[in-house]
Amino acid sequence: MNTFSIDSRCLRQMVLGLSLALSIGVIGCSSHDAEIKPERFVLVPPATRQLPPDPVYSRLRWGLQPQVLPSVNKKPSDNTPLILPVVHFDMGEGSVEEAAQILTATTSYSAYVSSKVGSRMITLNSLGTVNELAEEIGRLAHIDVVVDHNNKEIRFLARRDTMHEEPRFYQNEAE
Repeated sequence: MNTFSIDSRCLRQMVLGLSLALSIGVIGCSSHDAEIKPERFVLVPPATRQLPPDPVYSRLRWGLQPQVLPSVNKKPSDNTPLILPVVHFDMGEGSVEEAAQILTATTSYSAYVSSKVGSRMITLNSLGTVNELAEEIGRLAHIDVVVDHNNKEIRFLARRDTMHEEPRFYQNEAE
C-alpha cells in the first residue's frame, strides 16, 4: 500500500512556517491606539467680484509717432578728412571699362566710361584707396579719372590736353 507519510523534519518546517505566517498576520492586522490624521485639503472658494471689470475701450497700444530722420547730405567740415577703405586691386590685361566695373563694384559707386577710352588696355596690381587707385588707372591709361564722393560716381574721361595731368577729384565747392 501506498501511504502518505511526512517525516518529522518536514513537519517541523511546516509548523514553523505556519506559526510565522500567523504571527505576522496577527501582529500586522492588530489595531493600535494611534489616530489616523486625515490629509489636509485647502479649499479655495469660487471667485467673486465686488465691482464689475474695468471697461475696455481699445485693444490698441499707445505708440510714439515716427520722427523725421536726420538729413542724409550733411556736409562735413572742411578740415574733416574722408575715411576711405584700402582696397587691393588686381587686374591682368584688361580694358579701362573692365577696370571701371571692378572699381565701382568694390566701392558701390556708379561709373561713366567715355567711349573714347573704354577700349584702352591696362594691367594693374595695386593697393590703395579709391582715390589712389583712380589716380593710378588714369596714369596708366593716360585719361582723366574723376571721383565724385558726394554723388557716388567715378567718371573715366578722355584727357583734354596732351600734357600729363593728375586726375582731379570733385570737391563740390562753389566758385
